Amino acid sequence: MKQNEFVTACEDKLLRLFDFSISETVPVKSFEGHTAKIYNVVYSPVLPNIVASGSDDKTIRIWRIDQSSSPISICGGE
Repeated sequence: MKQNEFVTACEDKLLRLFDFSISETVPVKSFEGHTAKIYNVVYSPVLPNIVASGSDDKTIRIWRIDQSSSPISICGGE
């Protein structure tokens, strides 16, 4: 992950990747997969470009922000 990048967790069920070195207001990429509000997102402290998100859909999804906009793993759910 680049120094100027960050990911937001949103009520609209999307994660968004921003890169301030390119644009301050337009996301570089959006990630779809959750079916309810996303409340948390955390970067992996040891694996670059990996983030996890937690949602009201009772899942934790693992994403590679440098590749696909689909989750690479889904944990939990009903």
